[in-house]
Amino acid sequence: NGTILDVNPAFERCYGYTRNQVLGREDTFLWADPLERERYVERLVHKRSIQQHRCRGRRADGSTFEALISSETGSDDEDLLVISSITDVTQREDLLERLRRSEARFATAFNFAPLNLTLSRLSDGTFLEVNRTDDHVQGLSPEDYKGRTSLETGSWL
Repeated sequence: NGTILDVNPAFERCYGYTRNQVLGREDTFLWADPLERERYVERLVHKRSIQQHRCRGRRADGSTFEALISSETGSDDEDLLVISSITDVTQREDLLERLRRSEARFATAFNFAPLNLTLSRLSDGTFLEVNRTDDHVQGLSPEDYKGRTSLETGSWL
């Protein structure tokens, strides 16, 4: 039935509830979407183990957060104990989103620049990326550069 039997200090920090506030309560109030919890429990009963399920949790102050939950049940059908760990991934998701936006801005600037631009490895000068431009000074396409060095392509006179 989802009755909370114990929590650790990390749970208290993550959710903002004290141990005494949650012991003996059903865990539905911890999920931002009760229907998602219902589907999760059904899947857990069937599979007996779920790893890194994406969901949204609800804190004591009512705010929600992105989470990954992993749960295990015992192998015995009579064993009704579920052990779960929840990881707050809100900061990680925010950082990944900012990284995706930054990469998109860079890719736009790189690929639509009117000049020939390349990214090469400092250690050996191998071209890793070459933008597409109408300026084909040496008559080579971007594919002709990738994986080769400036010496191999004759990029430097």
